[in-house]
Amino acid sequence: MSGGAPLPEPTKEPILSISDLKEAADRKLPSLVREFYNSGSTDQRTIAANSDAFTKYHLRSRVLVNVRGLDTSTTALGRKVRFPVGCAPAGIQGMAHEDGELATARAAGRWGVNMGVSSFASYAVEEVIDAGKGVVETLDSGGMGEVVGSAYAMQLYPMRDRALQERIVKRAEKAGCTAIFLTGDSPVLGVRYNEWRNDFRTPEGIGFPNMERTSRQIRESTHDDGFAKMNDDSAAWTTEIKWLKERTKMKIFVKGVICGEDVRAAIESNADGVIVSNHGGRQLDGVPATIDVLEECAAAAEGKIEVHMDGGVRKGSDIFIAVALGAKCVYVGRPVLWALAYGGQAGVERMLEVFGHQSKLLGSHGSRWCVETPEARKQTIISNLEEATAGLWGMVLRDEHYQDFLWTFIPDFMTGAHQELEYNSNDDIWIYNIYSLKGNHELVRDQKARNSNGEHMRW
Repeated sequence: MSGGAPLPEPTKEPILSISDLKEAADRKLPSLVREFYNSGSTDQRTIAANSDAFTKYHLRSRVLVNVRGLDTSTTALGRKVRFPVGCAPAGIQGMAHEDGELATARAAGRWGVNMGVSSFASYAVEEVIDAGKGVVETLDSGGMGEVVGSAYAMQLYPMRDRALQERIVKRAEKAGCTAIFLTGDSPVLGVRYNEWRNDFRTPEGIGFPNMERTSRQIRESTHDDGFAKMNDDSAAWTTEIKWLKERTKMKIFVKGVICGEDVRAAIESNADGVIVSNHGGRQLDGVPATIDVLEECAAAAEGKIEVHMDGGVRKGSDIFIAVALGAKCVYVGRPVLWALAYGGQAGVERMLEVFGHQSKLLGSHGSRWCVETPEARKQTIISNLEEATAGLWGMVLRDEHYQDFLWTFIPDFMTGAHQELEYNSNDDIWIYNIYSLKGNHELVRDQKARNSNGEHMRW
């Protein structure tokens, strides 16, 4: 053995990744709760696809780029956040840890990311927001960094009891929520075999205070029956957004959108945004992974409304890919539940630390990133500024067949930059005019062309 001080003892249970959190949570959670959290509907095709779909995308790093002063912050729900991740409105967090949503709010507040509060939260929306604000007030100006605090959104289902629904909306707005996440993908509850086999009912002692339901009332019926009695299966674009807009000044996001047609319907209905989501694979099994429909949805939005997404995000690179394909912000649900089961507030903070570290590490390999996509033809490209200090969340997607073609999508901090695509049928040439901002904020154009066989024609 070599001399010197003894080697340090290894950490008993190091959490280095989100998969580590899942493994730790699975060992702690009772089987009934573990299966409820981890399972999807019917054959589990969509839940598996959500994460697997990210493997089709690859990163191409740039070297010798100045990354000193790297900044991952952006804005979401009208508030500056440390990086474009939020805690999704996962329900019944009290099954994972006794502090449930209170712990999540405290962690989100300390890490400067936003949070959605479920209608089926184990704690009242007022308590959740107070917990998040309370922990921020204890931080000095240095605190956890330059970005602390959260914006909050109230998740809401269309409800048969409109009076109750209105009370929830008013309570959420008074408590400090700035947005409503209206779940639109659940006219009926997804078919989840494990819940039927286990006769799943919320554990004794956990209520739904936002829904004004006690533990005893909840346990009197099955999960499916309780949902069917509450949920309004007649909800439609023509009624829901208008009804909410008449009762609140909060922003209205429609959650559960997976196609361009519904994005356009959201715009026509005067919604403020959409969340591209398939309910974590818990509703209609067989629908596409959210990352695979994100580009279509972002294109349909045409910049008129915000596009957020959730589903299968487990790594910092997943965040990069989602933002590159058009997401303003990305939400994580199951990682929050696993983190709570692992260690309550400290567990959720560790989860955010993992995502934050991975995100910054990726950016440190170069302020420009190329994401190779499996599709051939037109692709979304986000081109970052020359200097990393201008903002990290610009990435480049690369068409694997037309390797020098860049279809440019410009993030908020590059206002005024844009792209043009033109096909010259006489010469059989696709011409891409790429407008971007250089470090001195000068707007420049880069023109590239190839013929339809992919042969390089001119620069």
